[in-house]
Amino acid sequence: MAMTIEIEPAGAHIVVSVLIMTVALIWSVVKCFDFGKPKQADPTPFTDSLPALGDTPLTATELSHRRNQETMKKQIACLERNRQLAFAEVCRVYARRIKIDENIHNLKEAIKKAELPRDIGRVAEMKKRIRHF
Repeated sequence: MAMTIEIEPAGAHIVVSVLIMTVALIWSVVKCFDFGKPKQADPTPFTDSLPALGDTPLTATELSHRRNQETMKKQIACLERNRQLAFAEVCRVYARRIKIDENIHNLKEAIKKAELPRDIGRVAEMKKRIRHF
C-alpha cells in the first residue's frame, strides 16, 4: 500500500521551486519566533524597582566598599605623613652632613696653617676632632 506521486517532467521545476519556498518560509518563521530551548534564568533574584533614597538602611555588602575606601584613605594619609617626616629627617641629616664637611674642611685648613713644631698639641687635637666627625 505504497503511495506514489507522479510528476510530469514538464511541471518538475514548479514543484521544486514551491518546495524551496515552503522550506524557506518555515525556516524564517522558526528563526523569528525562536522555538529553541528556553534560556536559563539568573540564579540571583533581581527586582527593577528601587526604594526611595534614605528609606532603607544600607546593607553590609554595600558598606564594605565604602569602608575599604575609608581605610585606604587613612592608610594613604598615614603614608603621606610618614613620607613627609622621612623627608624632614633626610633634610636634617643632609644639613648635619654639610656642617660636618665644613668643619672638617676648616680643621684641615687650620692644620695646614699651623706651625708644626710649636702647635703640635693643637694639630693632634684637630686630627682627633676630624676622626670624631
